[in-house]
Amino acid sequence: MKPAKPLLERMMNWGATREEMQLRLPGEEFLENKEIATTQAITIHAAPHQVWPWLVQVGQGRGGFYSYSALENFFGCQIENVSEIKTE
Repeated sequence: MKPAKPLLERMMNWGATREEMQLRLPGEEFLENKEIATTQAITIHAAPHQVWPWLVQVGQGRGGFYSYSALENFFGCQIENVSEIKTE
Protein backbone atom coordinates (compact mmCIF):
# COMPACT_ATOMS: atom_id res chain seq x y z
CA MET A 1 0.00 0.00 0.00
CA LYS A 2 1.26 3.47 -0.94
CA PRO A 3 1.73 5.81 2.07
CA ALA A 4 -0.64 8.79 2.34
CA LYS A 5 0.71 12.23 1.55
CA PRO A 6 1.57 14.34 4.58
CA LEU A 7 -1.28 16.57 5.75
CA LEU A 8 0.50 19.84 4.91
CA GLU A 9 1.15 18.71 1.34
CA ARG A 10 -2.51 17.74 0.89
CA MET A 11 -3.71 21.05 2.33
CA MET A 12 -1.43 23.12 0.09
CA ASN A 13 -2.95 21.57 -3.04
CA TRP A 14 -6.49 20.96 -1.79
CA GLY A 15 -8.74 19.81 -4.64
CA ALA A 16 -6.27 20.68 -7.41
CA THR A 17 -5.39 18.24 -10.13
CA ARG A 18 -1.78 17.58 -11.09
CA GLU A 19 -2.39 19.61 -14.27
CA GLU A 20 -3.77 22.57 -12.29
CA MET A 21 -0.75 22.51 -9.99
CA GLN A 22 1.54 22.84 -13.04
CA LEU A 23 -0.29 25.82 -14.62
CA ARG A 24 1.30 29.26 -14.67
CA LEU A 25 -1.32 31.59 -13.22
CA PRO A 26 -1.62 35.38 -13.53
CA GLY A 27 0.43 37.17 -10.89
CA GLU A 28 2.97 34.41 -10.32
CA GLU A 29 5.68 36.62 -11.79
CA PHE A 30 5.38 38.79 -8.65
CA LEU A 31 6.13 35.98 -6.20
CA GLU A 32 9.33 36.40 -4.25
CA ASN A 33 9.67 32.82 -2.99
CA LYS A 34 8.64 30.67 -5.92
CA GLU A 35 9.66 27.48 -4.15
CA ILE A 36 6.64 27.59 -1.84
CA ALA A 37 3.31 27.59 -3.63
CA THR A 38 -0.20 26.40 -3.03
CA THR A 39 -2.92 25.61 -5.53
CA GLN A 40 -6.36 25.04 -4.11
CA ALA A 41 -9.21 24.30 -6.47
CA ILE A 42 -12.70 22.98 -6.85
CA THR A 43 -14.49 21.63 -9.88
CA ILE A 44 -17.84 23.23 -10.59
CA HIS A 45 -20.06 21.38 -13.02
CA ALA A 46 -21.92 24.46 -14.28
CA ALA A 47 -21.67 27.06 -17.02
CA PRO A 48 -19.89 30.37 -16.23
CA HIS A 49 -23.18 32.30 -16.44
CA GLN A 50 -24.52 30.10 -13.63
CA VAL A 51 -21.47 30.54 -11.41
CA TRP A 52 -20.87 34.28 -11.92
CA PRO A 53 -23.86 35.54 -9.82
CA TRP A 54 -22.48 33.60 -6.84
CA LEU A 55 -18.99 35.06 -7.27
CA VAL A 56 -20.07 38.69 -7.52
CA GLN A 57 -21.89 38.52 -4.19
CA VAL A 58 -18.89 37.21 -2.24
CA GLY A 59 -18.00 39.36 0.73
CA GLN A 60 -18.81 40.53 4.22
CA GLY A 61 -22.35 41.90 4.41
CA ARG A 62 -23.19 40.42 1.02
CA GLY A 63 -23.32 36.69 0.33
CA GLY A 64 -20.55 35.80 2.74
CA PHE A 65 -17.49 33.81 1.81
CA TYR A 66 -19.06 30.35 1.39
CA SER A 67 -16.64 29.10 4.00
CA TYR A 68 -16.54 27.90 7.57
CA SER A 69 -18.80 30.58 9.08
CA ALA A 70 -18.93 28.86 12.49
CA LEU A 71 -15.14 29.09 12.75
CA GLU A 72 -15.06 32.67 11.45
CA ASN A 73 -17.81 33.71 13.86
CA PHE A 74 -15.95 32.08 16.76
CA PHE A 75 -13.29 34.74 16.12
CA GLY A 76 -15.92 37.52 15.97
CA CYS A 77 -16.10 38.01 12.20
CA GLN A 78 -19.93 38.00 12.07
CA ILE A 79 -20.05 36.12 8.75
CA GLU A 80 -23.34 34.95 7.31
CA ASN A 81 -23.23 32.78 4.20
CA VAL A 82 -26.28 32.75 1.96
CA SER A 83 -27.64 29.78 0.06
CA GLU A 84 -29.37 31.75 -2.68
CA ILE A 85 -28.60 34.55 -5.15
CA LYS A 86 -29.23 37.95 -3.59
CA THR A 87 -30.58 40.16 -6.38
CA GLU A 88 -29.67 43.41 -4.66
